[in-house]
Amino acid sequence: MSRIEQLREQIDACRTGGDDLLSPDLAELAQSIGEGGSPADPAVGSEFDRSQRFDRAVVSALQDVAVPAGMLERLLAKTAAAADRRPAGILAPAVDAAVNPSAGAPTGDAATVAATPATATPASATSAMLSRRRMLASAVAVAAGIVAVAFVLRSGSQQKIGLSQLADDAQRWNSEAKSHPAWNQNRPDDVSKIFPVVPVLRGGSGAVVQWRTFRTARGETAIAYDLSSGPGDRAVLFVVKTPHRYIGVASAPSLVPLPGTTGGLSVGAWQTSTGLLYVLVVEGRRPLSDYLRAAPLT
Repeated sequence: MSRIEQLREQIDACRTGGDDLLSPDLAELAQSIGEGGSPADPAVGSEFDRSQRFDRAVVSALQDVAVPAGMLERLLAKTAAAADRRPAGILAPAVDAAVNPSAGAPTGDAATVAATPATATPASATSAMLSRRRMLASAVAVAAGIVAVAFVLRSGSQQKIGLSQLADDAQRWNSEAKSHPAWNQNRPDDVSKIFPVVPVLRGGSGAVVQWRTFRTARGETAIAYDLSSGPGDRAVLFVVKTPHRYIGVASAPSLVPLPGTTGGLSVGAWQTSTGLLYVLVVEGRRPLSDYLRAAPLT
């Protein structure tokens, strides 16, 4: 058996960024990689470094995962629905008894686990660290599954929407905004951060007279900002947080008027790289540029 094979468990038990090498249970590994001035074994040191790099890469990948909007709610809803359909006893006995007391008391090994005091300690620090590493491996597997499901859901739900469809949507949003009685006057900071208008509008945030939230027919979260300043002057800026791609819509700082609108409306739209769709609807003779900065920002 090679030296690396002899120290495999200790290498796998050593976490990145911690002080595990100070543990007496890992003293042999610490000596082999030259900790404390001991002669280092190059092969063991190389394997130890490889293991540490792998752990850091896993942690970095998990932290960089972008979770689609609404993913958590969908997973929780499906989990709750599955739990409602679960017959008693389908979980491990100790867990099932806690979730469903009518399932009966745990027996055998499960009863022993359930009766173990919460303050019980592992037989050694090494086994505790190995348990943590196994838990990390399980977490990685679960996270990978979530990411895969998220990718499938996001890919399956992403739509490509053309200019004519967006023009129809804009006219419907404007009609609903005109007839809606409930508008808000004061805008919370979190709304301004999620649906920013300061870089876009002439007069910045002060150009907004009132606002309201709504959802599009595709389930997108959106804000309607009323920019109307008086009689005969009506303009509404719709800001939509969307996973969809709007084909033919310019990216800021361009502004492309949408064709096909009726009723004296002028409609312009652009979509930023951050997933925000801006749609400005103006009634009357004032041009779209009267409401916008010269170069709206992404």
